[in-house]
Amino acid sequence: MSTESLKNSWLRDPTTRLRRQDGWWGDPWLWGLALAAGGLLLTHLSSSGLLWQDEAETAVLAKNILRFGYPKVSDGINRINPGLAMGPYGAWAYHPWLQFYITALSFIFFGATTVAARFPFALAGIFCILLSYRLARMIFHSIWAARIFGLLMLTSVPLLLHFRQCRYYALATLATGGALAAYFKAREGHRRGWDWLAVWLVVLFHSHHGAFLPTAVALMLDIWKQGIPKPDRKRALWALTAAM
Repeated sequence: MSTESLKNSWLRDPTTRLRRQDGWWGDPWLWGLALAAGGLLLTHLSSSGLLWQDEAETAVLAKNILRFGYPKVSDGINRINPGLAMGPYGAWAYHPWLQFYITALSFIFFGATTVAARFPFALAGIFCILLSYRLARMIFHSIWAARIFGLLMLTSVPLLLHFRQCRYYALATLATGGALAAYFKAREGHRRGWDWLAVWLVVLFHSHHGAFLPTAVALMLDIWKQGIPKPDRKRALWALTAAM
């Protein structure tokens, strides 16, 4: 192929052009998505100044972590959802605890405010949108599929409202996307892909059990159907065993 034909193919194929730049980070659409997501998710987090729906449950349990070291259902005066069963020493037993500890950490740095409660989850929501772009490029090998997928995530009002809440929604979405991205990387032969899959599965488990179970089962079924390349079998076995 001549130099001129190579140049023309490079100009016609935006995916090739991005590989010549900085990989998927070279697409200006991606940075546009990041800026727009930041503007939509990180502004006006105080809203009315009050937490709403189940956000207050997360925030109060986070405050109890700062006092007792774990999400205790009662502070000695008030008890959260008295109808729910609790674990040993009055520990919260209805949800995984990662969301509570993340909120507590935000309270340590920024104080126990509405903005501090919502900030880490809104930040995770931005990464969810960027990860959706990355996943679409990995699955469809098309820059326009990635751009459209990212744009659909960005313009979904119910999704943005959930991402802005002090709740597990953004965490579970990010961990699910991270697990899928790591799995695709592992299938492509990246040695660290299996390790990252284990990490993301652990994060997903401690974010939301309901999202973890179907994700783990789907991945196991795909592994059973396609098998694991022989050079990766030992690393995959160790990673999946560690996750379990």
